[in-house]
Amino acid sequence: MQQVGGQILEKLLNADDGGYRGSRIDCPKGHRAKFMEYRTKHLITALSSVEVARAYYYCDRCRDGIIPKDQELDIVDSSFSPGVRRMMGRVGAKEAFDEGRRDLEELAGVVVKTKAVERVSEAIGEDVERFNRSERQAALSGKLESMETVDTLYIAMDGTGVPVVPHETEGRKGKDENGRAKTRETKLGCVFTQTTADDQGRPLRDAHSTTYVGAIETAEQFGPRIYAEAVRRGLKRAKRVVVLGDGAPWIWNIAAEHFHGTVQIVDLYHARQHLAELGKIVYGPASIKAKDWAAGRCEQLDEGNVTAVLRALNRLRPADAAQKAVSRPLAISKPTVNVCAMPSSVASRYLSALELWKRVAKPSSVSASNNRECVGLSVGPMPSSHCVAQNSAVDGKNSGRLDPRDSPLPALVNEMLPSRRFLR
Repeated sequence: MQQVGGQILEKLLNADDGGYRGSRIDCPKGHRAKFMEYRTKHLITALSSVEVARAYYYCDRCRDGIIPKDQELDIVDSSFSPGVRRMMGRVGAKEAFDEGRRDLEELAGVVVKTKAVERVSEAIGEDVERFNRSERQAALSGKLESMETVDTLYIAMDGTGVPVVPHETEGRKGKDENGRAKTRETKLGCVFTQTTADDQGRPLRDAHSTTYVGAIETAEQFGPRIYAEAVRRGLKRAKRVVVLGDGAPWIWNIAAEHFHGTVQIVDLYHARQHLAELGKIVYGPASIKAKDWAAGRCEQLDEGNVTAVLRALNRLRPADAAQKAVSRPLAISKPTVNVCAMPSSVASRYLSALELWKRVAKPSSVSASNNRECVGLSVGPMPSSHCVAQNSAVDGKNSGRLDPRDSPLPALVNEMLPSRRFLR
C-alpha cells in the first residue's frame, strides 16, 4: 500500500514541469539566472522513495545554482521530505540515533542511515535553539510579554549527568578512579501553573500546564533560558511565583538574579536528604544515633513542625571537626530591597539554626508592605518587617500547624509539604 501511495505521490510531484519558470529568473541577489537543465533528486518520503525532476538555473555573476522547486517543497540541500525529517528529529531527540533509525524502519517503513538521523536531528535542534535564543533576547529586553494572568506560577530547576561520547568530555575532570569524566551535566527546568487545591488544601498542578527547557550549559547560561520560558508563561502577570529546587546553590543564585522576590522551596525529598547528611556529619556516617536523629527530624518535617526542627538544630553540639561543615552557609546572593528575606528551606545545605535565623530575620531596607516585588505576607510583630511566604495552597488561610509568633518561618512548612505532590 505504501508503494502504491509512493507512485501516486511521485506523479503529483512531477506534474508541474519541474518548477520551470521560463528561460530566466531573478536570483536572490537580483541578478538574472539562466535555465540550464532538469535535474533529478532521489527523495525519501514517509510513503516511499521517489524521483523528483527540478528545473535548474545558474547565475553567472553569483556563480551559484538555483532550484525553485526545492524551495517550494522545503527540500533544499536535503534528500528527505519535511515529514521524514520531523520523524527523524523526533526519534533522534528521544533515543540513541541508531535506535531511532531502527524504530523508523520497523514502525514507519522508512529506511535511513544512523548518521542521517544524527545530522537531521542536530540540524533541527540548531533551528530550535536559534528560535529560543531570539525569544530569550526578547524576554531580557522586555519585548516578550504574556497576556495570560495566572494565580500561581511554579518554576522548577535541577541538574543531572548525561552520558556522552568520549570527545565530549575531553579536558573535563570526572569522578571515576582515573579522574575521567563520562557525563556532561544537563540543566533542566519546567514551568507550570496552579489555580486550585484539593479537599485538604494542597495545591493541584493545572492539567497540561507544564512546559520544559533544558541544555548542556552553565548555570549562568541556563538562567536566561528558564527566565524567558517563565516570562512566556506569564511570569510578569502571575499573582505569586514559586521556585522549586533541591537546595543546590546554583538554583538559588538563578532565583536571586532572575526571580527575585519569589517563594523559594526545597522539595521535601531533598530536605529529608539534607537532614540525613547533617546527622551523619554530626554523629558519624555509620552511627545509629545519626539515623535516629534524622528519622525524628524527618517525621517533624512531614508533620509540618518546623519549630521542632529548628529547636533540634539549635541543640546540636557537634565536634569541632564537624562544626565548619554544619555551619556552612548556603551560597546565595544577598537580599536586595526587593527580595524577600527568607531562606530556601530549613535544611538548606547544613545551615545551623543560628545561621538560619540570621537569614530569615535579616532586615530589608524597605517594609514588606511597600515591596511590590514581594509575593508573600508580612507576618507577626517582627521589627525587620521582612516578607514571609504564605500558604501556597489557599491564599489567606493559615493551616494552624504553626503560630507565626513562635518561629521565623511561619508558613514555610505549608510551602514545603505540598511540594511532595510535584517533585517527590
